Amino acid sequence: MNGCSPPRIINGPAFTRLSRYRPYAPSFFIMNKINFEEGKNSIMMETTFIHFTYSDVILLQFYAYLFLLSANASTNLSTDAEALLAFKSRITSDPLDKITRNWSASASASASASASVCSWYGVSCGARRRVTALSLYNASLGGTVAPHLGNLSFLRSLDLGLNRFTGHLPRELSNLGLLQNIYLDFNNFTGDLPPWLGALTQLKEATLQNNSLGGVIPNLLNLSNLEKLDASYNAITGNIPKEIGNLSRFKSLDLKYNQLTGSIPSTIFNMSSLEMLDLSANNLSGKIVIHDLPRLEGLFLSLNQLFGLIPSRLFKCTSLQRLSLSRNQFNGSIPAGIASLTLLKNLYLGTNNLQGGIPPEIGNLSRLEILSMAQSSLIGEIPSFIFNMSSLKEIDLGYNSLSGRVPPTLNLPNLEVIFLNSNNLTGESLFGLLDCRKVRLLQLSENLLTGPMPKRVGNMSQLRFLFLNENKLTASSFMQNSALCGVSRFEVPPCRGVRRGKQIKYVLVAVVFAAAAVAIWPQIRARPIPQIGRFHVAWTSPRMWHNPHSHAMYDPCPCLRLWPCQML
Repeated sequence: MNGCSPPRIINGPAFTRLSRYRPYAPSFFIMNKINFEEGKNSIMMETTFIHFTYSDVILLQFYAYLFLLSANASTNLSTDAEALLAFKSRITSDPLDKITRNWSASASASASASASVCSWYGVSCGARRRVTALSLYNASLGGTVAPHLGNLSFLRSLDLGLNRFTGHLPRELSNLGLLQNIYLDFNNFTGDLPPWLGALTQLKEATLQNNSLGGVIPNLLNLSNLEKLDASYNAITGNIPKEIGNLSRFKSLDLKYNQLTGSIPSTIFNMSSLEMLDLSANNLSGKIVIHDLPRLEGLFLSLNQLFGLIPSRLFKCTSLQRLSLSRNQFNGSIPAGIASLTLLKNLYLGTNNLQGGIPPEIGNLSRLEILSMAQSSLIGEIPSFIFNMSSLKEIDLGYNSLSGRVPPTLNLPNLEVIFLNSNNLTGESLFGLLDCRKVRLLQLSENLLTGPMPKRVGNMSQLRFLFLNENKLTASSFMQNSALCGVSRFEVPPCRGVRRGKQIKYVLVAVVFAAAAVAIWPQIRARPIPQIGRFHVAWTSPRMWHNPHSHAMYDPCPCLRLWPCQML
């Protein structure tokens, strides 16, 4: 053979080789069986032709795929079950038995385990029988989060909100590459705001509010799908990263009640997709520079240290429905451009250093429900149009220098709360407010009101809080109100119709309380507060709650106050 010696075969066993006859048309396969005989220079080859069609090849491949998929699914399901059972092992409190009894350790790596795992409480699976969602919201669970949750590689939604979890959030959760929604709110997680949030590139919504998380806001630049971030009511420090403004799909940012400092990045005010921004109750300072926010519906910046003029460009945000700039250091007058916010429902501008009066353009806000401009150094008269805005439910103009009289005819059918205290309002026409049938709280103290208490106050069935202290009113009309009785110094009738036995009991109780009062009289002589019939008045102001966007304090105890009372 061209001078070449024949091949030398040494102890070669028989083997079978499968080769394609035509690589570009898999219709035939050649099965060659080659026998090597020891000590012989000969090769024996048997060739067998096996015919396969295209459909046969595809069918074989399909069966092979199903086999591999079945084996893989069984293994992966076992991994999911192990991750969930590891999570269960870290639960120290399950008073409702949500997972203690429901999550059974009998699930194994077998294919039949799929039905078991996917039927566990709070567990949802996808078409591949892999765990895609874990929802344990409000399950009263306590304990720590096991790092094994990071092995749920198909997980798209994780909801552990409103439980009692503690400890740090494990960094292994960064392995959840398909995660889109994570809800960890209302727990007691500690440590820093997880830096691994920035690794969840598919994340759309992250809610971590009401925990004890600190640290700084991590780099979120890679979260191009992020739409909502709520980390309010934590202890986050540092500045707001300007990179947040580069998230083109971002709709809602809620960081209120943290410890953020510095100025608000201008990039945030240039996010065309932004719908809600709440940075209230931080230590933010500087001016706000509005750019383009066509979809903005809610802007809450109260309880900060922001200053400067209220930017007129803000009123180009015509989708705005709720605006709160209260408790800052804004100055200047209220821009007339506010009239363009025709969808506005809530307006909080109180506790600032504003000047001038209430602009008449506010009368164009036909949907306005809450108007709060308390403690803002406002002067002049209250515009009459305010008392004809039928949509108003709450008016708070207290602690200003407003003067004049209130129109005798009002159109406030939906009014529930009104604060006009600590102004210079005069006359008796103010009591036209008593015709507003839905009023629950009426605060008129510290004005210059005169005349008798109107008789129709007894017709206000919804009224729970009436403050009239430090005016020049007389109370003779209380005689017409059967709900008021008690001591004579307030010109109210004595309480009658009490049985003699009960009268004696009340006298004995009164003697005991009188003796106690004598003992502590030196401490309270400056504040002699009586009891008026069925309206009990405490020695000090009862518990109060307040709206963080307004100066107003609401007292949950129904009572009638006719004297100075301390605001907590």
